[in-house]
Amino acid sequence: MSDFINEESNEKSEGGINSIKSLKDNIIKGMTLYTLPQYLLLVLIYYLMVNSVLNVFKDMINVQSVIPKIALEKNAEILTLIHSWLPFIGLLGVTLFVSGLFIGVLTYIPGFLGNRVFYNASFGVIIGPWLILSYIAYLIFNYNQTLFMFSIIISYFMIEGAKLICKKNGISFG
Repeated sequence: MSDFINEESNEKSEGGINSIKSLKDNIIKGMTLYTLPQYLLLVLIYYLMVNSVLNVFKDMINVQSVIPKIALEKNAEILTLIHSWLPFIGLLGVTLFVSGLFIGVLTYIPGFLGNRVFYNASFGVIIGPWLILSYIAYLIFNYNQTLFMFSIIISYFMIEGAKLICKKNGISFG
């Protein structure tokens, strides 16, 4: 009987490991240079959101007693790293976007058409806005951490409002 239980528990644990492994493989297969900035933005938003929520509730609960001191120190280091690198990432996003526009024009010049080297010439146009959005998320967080917690909801309502206004005025964007 104990052998049966051991075999069954081994199968369940292997099944769990296999499902985690398959999830990891699917995420890695789906990640390209085009999706990497999107994932980085998502991770950044989650990280800043957690810090925003902790900032709001720090007065209600004693954060020092709930979160280990080493975690708070590492969090401060990560926020310092974000603070020092994100302005560069924003500038990089702008320069990649502008460069992508100029380089994308090369694909329309006779002689460059069909050249495989310039197939992804407008890469900067696609990746630049995601880097710029990362910087904007950082700016909102830096401006007001409490506002950051609500910024996604506010952004959603702004976008839906713009769609409604456009629909009312007969403007279509595809």
